[in-house]
Amino acid sequence: MDYRGKSALDRKAGHWATALLTSLLLLLFATPAAGSTSSYFTAPSASFSLRASNGYRISVERFRGRVSLYAVHGGKSFLAGASYTVPTRVSPLRIDARFGRFGRVSVQLKTKRMHKGKLEEQCKGKPETTREGVFVGTIRFRGEGGYTSVDAQHAEGRMTSGQKLKCVFPNLRPGSGQVARGSRQDPPSLGAFEGRHRFFGVEFTGGGKRVALFSAGYSERRGRMEIFRNAFAEAPPASFAFAGDLSSATVQPPPPFTGEASYQRGSASPWSGSLSVDFPGREDVQLAGPRFTARLARDSSSSSVFFSGR
Repeated sequence: MDYRGKSALDRKAGHWATALLTSLLLLLFATPAAGSTSSYFTAPSASFSLRASNGYRISVERFRGRVSLYAVHGGKSFLAGASYTVPTRVSPLRIDARFGRFGRVSVQLKTKRMHKGKLEEQCKGKPETTREGVFVGTIRFRGEGGYTSVDAQHAEGRMTSGQKLKCVFPNLRPGSGQVARGSRQDPPSLGAFEGRHRFFGVEFTGGGKRVALFSAGYSERRGRMEIFRNAFAEAPPASFAFAGDLSSATVQPPPPFTGEASYQRGSASPWSGSLSVDFPGREDVQLAGPRFTARLARDSSSSSVFFSGR
């Protein structure tokens, strides 16, 4: 993804996404056989983004018969957003989606540049073709309570044809690139869940300059529309305190979170407190209480189940 000319917020979101992608690739190639062959397929997609009111940025993406509209804003140490996803018909050079009372996107790409991807020498197949230009038409959105809005007739964007590749990696040895499991020296992560609809998590990141990364998510459905809201914030390590035997922990995250929460292993209500968060379009969402289940462990699974299982 090209982050040139984008804000620090966009670059930070990109760095987090890149870290997740790197982890996925490590898992894919953790234990390949020598001379192994792998196949890769990506579907055609179309996307654009533009500025909206109140410091938000709106991004729209069409992928596999679905269109998602993302509204995101943030600062130096936090990021919050909401996505609205609806089914759509796939048609050449167009993005067409209705978001009910929230708005409508109906645009067509006017191509300015087109380039074809190059195949690596170990790969065969159909590389991706990218069209870049301007989407022209109707771009209208207004979030709940007017937290952000946009009404435009054009936005720069791109469309890709997708790709289908088969690649041979002759130099990889069996067992190369194995990912180490968590040890007693690794910092823990914590995840708290209310079914599949509400989530809070915290883990340490940053390598030598360690920080606590807090995250929360909330999903809901309105007719055919899926809405997912999330928030991230970074804070000093002291904001996530835990016992050495991982029997208890407390969190005091910064805005957009408020309040605090505590974990107590073996308790009838292991995750309790006043913790809440303000998501775009939905404020004061409670993130602790008797309905939540929680897990504190020295691996990343505590804070990834909600997102990977959706």
